[in-house]
Amino acid sequence: MKMTKSKFLHLGVAVLIFAAIQLLMPITHGLTVEGRSFLAILISMVYMWLTVDTFASSMLALSMLGVMQVLPSNTILASTLGSSPLAILFFANLMICAVGASGAIKRVTQWFLSRKIVIGHMYRFLFFLALSSFILGALISATYVIIAVIAVVNEICNNLNCKEGSKFKTAAMLLSMWSCIAGGFAFPYGKAVYITLMNTLSAFDISVSYNQL
Repeated sequence: MKMTKSKFLHLGVAVLIFAAIQLLMPITHGLTVEGRSFLAILISMVYMWLTVDTFASSMLALSMLGVMQVLPSNTILASTLGSSPLAILFFANLMICAVGASGAIKRVTQWFLSRKIVIGHMYRFLFFLALSSFILGALISATYVIIAVIAVVNEICNNLNCKEGSKFKTAAMLLSMWSCIAGGFAFPYGKAVYITLMNTLSAFDISVSYNQL
């Protein structure tokens, strides 16, 4: 992360927000000292997410949770670096990188952009992007689909010469992610990943219900 004058200014504002909450918020109505510290860290972190950097802000917030004794250090490590979602995302990203290196994402992007029904029609393109994301989210776990869809949308936007932070790229990213999540909620059962996992475990005489997964 490259720090600029504006980011240093926002970092100073975040520190002031943290200090103001710690000094001015009264401990009343069931609020504890740890709860006040948590609110101060959370609000400052959200502000830094929007103005400074997401990764550095998150790491700083996790450190502050331990320094302020809001949570034990072992609990913080177990729920972040030692959590199963992190492992899932790590290996999912490795798979997406491997797929990208093979050229598959580029081929999918070229196929998507070459369809006559979307050429020159932005709203049709966004509609079919949302529809395909919804269907994939309904059939496969949304966690994996979102990572794959983000890679495809990013490649599409690069082919369309959309700059980082442009309105179109932001809209396409958010639309695809929301559609994946909506598909997952619309059809919570019948996920191919879960069914495959259940069948694999049953071969080893391990019985796991769909609700447990």
